Amino acid sequence: MTFVPKKPKPLWEDVPFFEQSRAYGIDGRETEKSIERLKGEICEWLGKVGATGMYFVDGEYQAGSLRHGWRIYFTMSGIPGRIDCAALPVQNETEQKIQKAQKQALYLLRDELKAAYFAALHKPGSVPLIPYLMVGPEEQTVTELLVKSGKFPALGTGE
Repeated sequence: MTFVPKKPKPLWEDVPFFEQSRAYGIDGRETEKSIERLKGEICEWLGKVGATGMYFVDGEYQAGSLRHGWRIYFTMSGIPGRIDCAALPVQNETEQKIQKAQKQALYLLRDELKAAYFAALHKPGSVPLIPYLMVGPEEQTVTELLVKSGKFPALGTGE
Protein backbone atom coordinates (compact mmCIF):
# COMPACT_ATOMS: atom_id res chain seq x y z
CA MET A 1 0.00 0.00 0.00
CA THR A 2 1.40 3.40 -1.00
CA PHE A 3 0.85 6.53 1.02
CA VAL A 4 0.67 9.80 -0.95
CA PRO A 5 0.82 12.93 1.19
CA LYS A 6 -1.28 15.94 0.26
CA LYS A 7 0.46 18.99 -1.15
CA PRO A 8 0.90 21.75 1.41
CA LYS A 9 -1.91 24.30 1.22
CA PRO A 10 -0.55 27.84 1.33
CA LEU A 11 -2.02 29.85 4.20
CA TRP A 12 -2.52 32.89 1.97
CA GLU A 13 -5.43 31.21 0.20
CA ASP A 14 -7.77 31.97 3.11
CA VAL A 15 -6.83 35.06 5.12
CA PRO A 16 -9.03 37.24 7.32
CA PHE A 17 -9.93 40.80 6.42
CA PHE A 18 -7.97 43.64 7.99
CA GLU A 19 -11.06 44.59 9.99
CA GLN A 20 -10.89 41.14 11.66
CA SER A 21 -7.19 41.28 12.50
CA ARG A 22 -7.75 42.29 16.13
CA ALA A 23 -10.03 39.28 16.70
CA TYR A 24 -7.32 37.02 15.21
CA GLY A 25 -4.64 38.56 17.45
CA ILE A 26 -2.58 39.81 14.49
CA ASP A 27 0.06 42.30 15.64
CA GLY A 28 0.87 45.65 14.07
CA ARG A 29 -2.64 46.98 13.52
CA GLU A 30 -2.06 50.09 15.63
CA THR A 31 1.52 50.93 14.66
CA GLU A 32 2.14 54.67 14.44
CA LYS A 33 5.23 54.28 12.25
CA SER A 34 5.03 55.55 8.70
CA ILE A 35 5.17 53.27 5.68
CA GLU A 36 8.54 54.78 4.72
CA ARG A 37 9.99 54.22 8.19
CA LEU A 38 8.84 50.59 8.21
CA LYS A 39 10.36 50.06 4.75
CA GLY A 40 13.63 51.48 6.09
CA GLU A 41 13.57 49.10 9.05
CA ILE A 42 12.88 46.17 6.70
CA CYS A 43 15.92 47.13 4.62
CA GLU A 44 17.99 47.36 7.81
CA TRP A 45 17.02 43.83 8.91
CA LEU A 46 17.38 42.45 5.37
CA GLY A 47 20.94 43.78 5.41
CA LYS A 48 21.61 42.07 8.73
CA VAL A 49 20.59 38.69 7.26
CA GLY A 50 22.79 39.13 4.18
CA ALA A 51 20.80 41.09 1.57
CA THR A 52 22.06 44.02 -0.47
CA GLY A 53 20.49 46.29 -3.10
CA MET A 54 16.98 46.18 -1.67
CA TYR A 55 14.10 47.99 -3.37
CA PHE A 56 10.31 47.93 -3.15
CA VAL A 57 7.82 47.76 -6.03
CA ASP A 58 4.25 48.81 -5.17
CA GLY A 59 1.41 46.67 -6.47
CA GLU A 60 -1.67 44.61 -5.82
CA TYR A 61 -2.17 40.90 -5.31
CA GLN A 62 -5.36 39.80 -7.06
CA ALA A 63 -5.79 36.15 -6.06
CA GLY A 64 -9.12 36.06 -4.24
CA SER A 65 -9.70 39.37 -2.44
CA LEU A 66 -7.66 42.35 -3.62
CA ARG A 67 -4.62 42.92 -1.42
CA HIS A 68 -2.30 45.92 -1.59
CA GLY A 69 1.39 45.39 -1.07
CA TRP A 70 4.89 45.18 -2.46
CA ARG A 71 7.49 42.97 -4.00
CA ILE A 72 10.80 43.52 -2.31
CA TYR A 73 13.80 42.67 -4.48
CA PHE A 74 17.31 42.11 -3.16
CA THR A 75 20.55 40.34 -3.90
CA MET A 76 22.40 37.91 -1.67
CA SER A 77 25.93 36.91 -2.70
CA GLY A 78 25.08 37.85 -6.29
CA ILE A 79 21.88 35.79 -6.36
CA PRO A 80 18.64 37.73 -6.89
CA GLY A 81 15.83 37.31 -4.40
CA ARG A 82 12.27 38.46 -3.87
CA ILE A 83 9.94 38.71 -0.89
CA ASP A 84 6.25 39.34 -1.46
CA CYS A 85 4.48 41.40 1.19
CA ALA A 86 0.70 41.64 0.95
CA ALA A 87 -1.58 43.50 3.33
CA LEU A 88 -4.71 41.78 4.53
CA PRO A 89 -7.68 42.53 2.27
CA VAL A 90 -9.85 45.45 3.34
CA GLN A 91 -13.65 45.00 3.28
CA ASN A 92 -14.77 48.62 3.01
CA GLU A 93 -11.80 50.34 1.44
CA THR A 94 -10.84 53.83 2.48
CA GLU A 95 -7.38 55.30 1.99
CA GLN A 96 -6.86 55.31 5.76
CA LYS A 97 -7.79 51.60 6.13
CA ILE A 98 -5.61 50.61 3.19
CA GLN A 99 -2.62 52.42 4.72
CA LYS A 100 -3.23 50.84 8.14
CA ALA A 101 -3.40 47.39 6.52
CA GLN A 102 -0.20 48.10 4.59
CA LYS A 103 1.59 49.30 7.71
CA GLN A 104 0.50 46.15 9.53
CA ALA A 105 1.95 43.98 6.74
CA LEU A 106 5.26 45.85 6.81
CA TYR A 107 5.34 45.70 10.62
CA LEU A 108 4.91 41.91 10.51
CA LEU A 109 7.57 41.46 7.83
CA ARG A 110 9.99 43.62 9.79
CA ASP A 111 9.39 41.48 12.89
CA GLU A 112 9.83 38.27 10.85
CA LEU A 113 13.22 39.45 9.54
CA LYS A 114 14.27 40.56 13.02
CA ALA A 115 13.35 37.13 14.41
CA ALA A 116 15.21 35.41 11.54
CA TYR A 117 18.34 37.39 12.37
CA PHE A 118 18.28 36.46 16.05
CA ALA A 119 17.38 32.83 15.29
CA ALA A 120 20.34 32.57 12.91
CA LEU A 121 22.70 33.62 15.72
CA HIS A 122 22.16 30.31 17.50
CA LYS A 123 21.69 28.09 14.43
CA PRO A 124 25.07 27.56 12.77
CA GLY A 125 24.76 27.29 8.99
CA SER A 126 21.38 29.01 8.90
CA VAL A 127 20.73 31.21 5.85
CA PRO A 128 17.33 32.87 6.41
CA LEU A 129 16.98 34.26 2.88
CA ILE A 130 17.31 30.96 0.97
CA PRO A 131 13.51 30.50 0.63
CA TYR A 132 13.32 33.88 -1.15
CA LEU A 133 16.13 33.40 -3.67
CA MET A 134 14.94 33.26 -7.28
CA VAL A 135 15.75 30.26 -9.45
CA GLY A 136 15.03 29.09 -12.97
CA PRO A 137 13.89 30.91 -16.08
CA GLU A 138 10.56 31.96 -14.50
CA GLU A 139 12.36 33.55 -11.54
CA GLN A 140 10.32 31.68 -8.98
CA THR A 141 11.51 31.73 -5.41
CA VAL A 142 12.87 28.51 -3.95
CA THR A 143 9.69 28.19 -1.87
CA GLU A 144 7.38 28.77 -4.86
CA LEU A 145 9.24 26.18 -6.91
CA LEU A 146 9.04 23.54 -4.18
CA VAL A 147 5.35 24.16 -3.44
CA LYS A 148 4.36 24.29 -7.12
CA SER A 149 6.22 21.12 -8.05
CA GLY A 150 5.31 19.17 -4.94
CA LYS A 151 8.69 17.50 -5.34
CA PHE A 152 11.22 17.87 -2.60
CA PRO A 153 14.84 16.82 -2.99
CA ALA A 154 15.98 13.71 -1.19
CA LEU A 155 16.82 14.83 2.30
CA GLY A 156 19.29 13.08 4.54
CA THR A 157 20.32 10.48 1.96
CA GLY A 158 23.97 11.52 1.95
CA GLU A 159 24.00 11.56 -1.86
